[in-house]
Amino acid sequence: MTVNVQATGHPDPTRTPASRVRRAVGEQAAGMLGAFVVRLAPRLFALVDVTDEEDGPIVAWGLQFDDHVRVESCDGTLRGEFSSGDRVLWLFSYQAAMVRLVWCTPATRPPWLL
Repeated sequence: MTVNVQATGHPDPTRTPASRVRRAVGEQAAGMLGAFVVRLAPRLFALVDVTDEEDGPIVAWGLQFDDHVRVESCDGTLRGEFSSGDRVLWLFSYQAAMVRLVWCTPATRPPWLL
């Protein structure tokens, strides 16, 4: 076993065999946890007013979960929970003439996450 001794005379804890094993297991667990989070994460989308030339074209931001959609307008005056993206578009079509739902995250997951 090789142990680095720093100027303080104490062994370097990152160089011991046990710490290398813990670090490797921690990295593997972090990778598995990251894959788990990515697989369950909601999809981010924006509601974009395609006719708006003066203000910003984004009307609202939303998250699509497995069983519902949450949306909040950019000015904070409207927020809600809906059964689908279609219901959100229906509501926001009263606020802007031409509203489109634009996905910010991919629809499909990488094959290693399935």
